[in-house]
Amino acid sequence: MTGVSARVLDVLLTAAEQRGIDVTLWQRELGISPETRTHPFARVEWDVAASLCERIAAALGSDEATIDFGESVVPSESMRVFRMLGRALTDPLDLY
Repeated sequence: MTGVSARVLDVLLTAAEQRGIDVTLWQRELGISPETRTHPFARVEWDVAASLCERIAAALGSDEATIDFGESVVPSESMRVFRMLGRALTDPLDLY
């Protein structure tokens, strides 16, 4: 299984829309259809997910706003297992 679950993109796009960001053009440019956003098994390439994250960060305008966005979308407690797994498997420099 490769790529990223489209449900993750739907969460990000919905959160961006709730902050007044128009994501219509991004969806068209990145090939994210409404059906893809809601399909339970749809996946998109990592490049598409990364590009979406970069666009959201640029639209938010600052590192602080981007961090606040991330914290509001994914409460840290719900991601605890992924942080533990990530620390066991890699270090931050390897991710970038």
